[in-house]
Amino acid sequence: RKIKAVEVEGVISSVGQRTITFQLERKGKIREEVVGVDEKTKIEKGGSNVKLRDLQVSDAALINYEPEAYTPAIAIKVTGKGKVKKTGGDD
Repeated sequence: RKIKAVEVEGVISSVGQRTITFQLERKGKIREEVVGVDEKTKIEKGGSNVKLRDLQVSDAALINYEPEAYTPAIAIKVTGKGKVKKTGGDD
């Protein structure tokens, strides 16, 4: 079966050793998703390729990944600055 990659617009709320956590709005609610990052993930910021550690909390980014697959992100492209919001209820 073919896994479908999607591109979502999110705001990075946390940067880990090998993951990023990002927030996206779905049906008016803020959800947090975690996606892995590996050496194949293409990370772009300000027009150049950067490393995971160059990403910052509150960076707004287009994140290309496969939500069903638990595989690392395909690409992360920082598009500007966003606002990290409080997520609904689960702290």
